Amino acid sequence: GSILSLWTVLSKTMIGVGMLGLAYSVSRCGWVIGILAIIISGLASLFTLHLLNRC
Repeated sequence: GSILSLWTVLSKTMIGVGMLGLAYSVSRCGWVIGILAIIISGLASLFTLHLLNRC
């Protein structure tokens, strides 16, 4: 395998696990808090990627 295939498999694994956990999390905390948590997590990820891009 190549480096590209390594990153592809790793990314798909992390996204898949996140999607499985997301449904359970939203069902436990409700739609409003769940959607707010998703938005806040997305903004935190965006900010972190921005910081990593500056390095």
